[in-house]
Amino acid sequence: MKKEIARIARNARKWSERYVVKHTNDFYLDLGCFCAIASSYLSTKLHTANIKHEIALYKGCSLSHCFIKIDDYIVDITATQFNLSLLDKTFKSVEIITQEDIEKRQKSIDEKYSNTPFYFWEINQSFSNHNELLDYQKENYWPIEQRIDGHSKLAKYFS
Repeated sequence: MKKEIARIARNARKWSERYVVKHTNDFYLDLGCFCAIASSYLSTKLHTANIKHEIALYKGCSLSHCFIKIDDYIVDITATQFNLSLLDKTFKSVEIITQEDIEKRQKSIDEKYSNTPFYFWEINQSFSNHNELLDYQKENYWPIEQRIDGHSKLAKYFS
């Protein structure tokens, strides 16, 4: 099943990259500010494949981040936004990682990131589908450009 998840995640990442390139006024090329939309899109593809999952949310005081949780795995197709530059390859375009793997990688990352933990993969809340996430975003005043209802061209992917 991990191979199927990886295939779906890679395709969702490619879709995300194509969308962001066409809308660079709203997003960063490293997919910064696109995590909720990308995770929502990946979620629809996982639902189609009948793969049980949740859209997970980390909410900090100055940062929120969405990704997918499947059993013991975190699947993140926008983690590249946490690289120090476009040349930095610390976080891959598709991350499929367990908590144990995160702890192992933490040691090798500490020096580069000034001992900042992988806090953005902590789960504060989760949603069973993109509609629940969107409701949360509306209730909590997320920027419209970071929501699936903020782009008319996205409607066909989330109906």
